[in-house]
Amino acid sequence: MIGTTAALLGSALIGGAASLAASSKTAKAAKTNAAAATENAALNAQTIRENQAANADILNRTTQNNTELANTQRQDNATTIAAGQATNDGLFVGADAEARGAVQGGADEAARALQGGYDTGSRAITDARDVNQALYQPYSDVGTKATSAISALLGLGGDVAAQQQAFQNWRDSTGYQFQLKSGSDAVATQKSTQGLLHSGAALKSLQKFGQDLGSTYFGGYMSQLGGQQQVGLQAAGAQASNNTGSASALAGLSGNLGSALATNANNRGSALSGISATTAANRASNNTNATSALTGSNTALTGSVIGGNSSLAGGLTANNTQAASALTANSNAAQGNIANYRTQAAESGASALTGFAGNAVSALGYAYGAQNPASSYGRTSQLKGLY
Repeated sequence: MIGTTAALLGSALIGGAASLAASSKTAKAAKTNAAAATENAALNAQTIRENQAANADILNRTTQNNTELANTQRQDNATTIAAGQATNDGLFVGADAEARGAVQGGADEAARALQGGYDTGSRAITDARDVNQALYQPYSDVGTKATSAISALLGLGGDVAAQQQAFQNWRDSTGYQFQLKSGSDAVATQKSTQGLLHSGAALKSLQKFGQDLGSTYFGGYMSQLGGQQQVGLQAAGAQASNNTGSASALAGLSGNLGSALATNANNRGSALSGISATTAANRASNNTNATSALTGSNTALTGSVIGGNSSLAGGLTANNTQAASALTANSNAAQGNIANYRTQAAESGASALTGFAGNAVSALGYAYGAQNPASSYGRTSQLKGLY
């Protein structure tokens, strides 16, 4: 009976020990799984953080690249627009210079035509004046000589030689010599008929005739000189009038030329001013259009860069959000697994310990009942109640 009891007790102890060993393995496995879950959760967290960092780096680099590309494009646009602006401005300046040249050329041609007309008119007036002067000049010269002769005969000026020459001219005049010869011949014929040709009476008659003729003819001669003087005076007046008319005509022609040249200059100035205003307006419009184009291009580029960066940032933010959710879910799952593994380990150990104790109690109860059959049932129940 003792041997049987010992065998039962040993069997119970061996079974409990085996159960405890199995429970220990299960607990170790649970701890290993918990550690693996913790490590896996850490690796997942590290991976997600690295992914977030990579996303942030991608965002930064992409944003920087987009900004650099936009800046390069802005510079290219500015260069292109500036080149177009310069080309247009050059065209405007060239057109301005061409128009100015045309206006200036027309004005110069008009001025030359006006000057040519003036030169032609002035030559015609001068030629007509010279012709008229030449026509009047002989009469003017005769009047001048008559005035000089009258002055000399009257003894004006104090030139004795001129006086003598004027007197001799009077004596040598055709009318005087003709009348003197005719009268002298008549007196001589008369005295010759009377036989008194060489007498004193003939001589006296000739002297008286000469004196009377000189007195009579001198007054007539002076009247003739006065008439010639009057002709010269009239010719001089005509020449003066001719000169005055020519001068007036030249002055009028010159005034017309000046007025025409002034009008031509005013027209040229107005045309040049209009060209300048048009060119300035075109160049200003060109600058405004270039500025507007550059502003629009830069605005579009800025909007494109901002839109692209915002879209990329939104995508990366969503990716990071998903990664964070995944990390949270992974962490929660890992924590749950760890808790399960720990619970399994604890429950396995407790179950093994309870089984071992139950087997030991049963063996002890059996041994005690074998020795005290009357009370073995109650004792055994009391022992089992302890567990």
